[in-house]
Amino acid sequence: MFAQDQVAPLPPPAAPAPFEPPIAEVTGDSHGHLLGRLDRLATELGYTVDVAEDVRGDGYCDRRARRIVIAGRLAANAAVATRIHELAHALVDVDRQAEDLKLGCAAEELVAESVAYTCCRSVGLATGHNSIPCLASWAEHAELDSLQQAARQIHRLASRVERALHEDRDADDEPRDGSVVAAGEVDVPGGR
Repeated sequence: MFAQDQVAPLPPPAAPAPFEPPIAEVTGDSHGHLLGRLDRLATELGYTVDVAEDVRGDGYCDRRARRIVIAGRLAANAAVATRIHELAHALVDVDRQAEDLKLGCAAEELVAESVAYTCCRSVGLATGHNSIPCLASWAEHAELDSLQQAARQIHRLASRVERALHEDRDADDEPRDGSVVAAGEVDVPGGR
């Protein structure tokens, strides 16, 4: 997700739209057990996951470094939603199909947030108060044809994340310790 200081206004005749949608913070820790599953999916995709205190916004996906960074200040449920959103950005690149659109910034944000909203709903995590305004804000900047063509891509990417979320796991569901998550690391129980 972009932070206010990561974007510049468009030149005239574009009129600035409010950047901050009326969102509510995602709180609680009821879905924290899913963090480990999402971290494992990131590893499968060749990405590391870092939790950092100095993050603008809630997190970001750095494709060049193959790294997802999540803000350490987030409650576990918000960290789940943000990981899913950033994993969707990674999947746009890693799971590219010939029929996929080349997505601009606004269209890719719509895809990532649509995937996050769909996946969060599939595990009973209500993020509509956060996702819907975000989707509406980004939709203002995307072409309708792009949105319709992206629907198949959203479904495919959401299905991949949902498979990871719904995998039957045992005690290995603890989230990573918050430093670097890489192939071969061991989960640290109770850490983040």
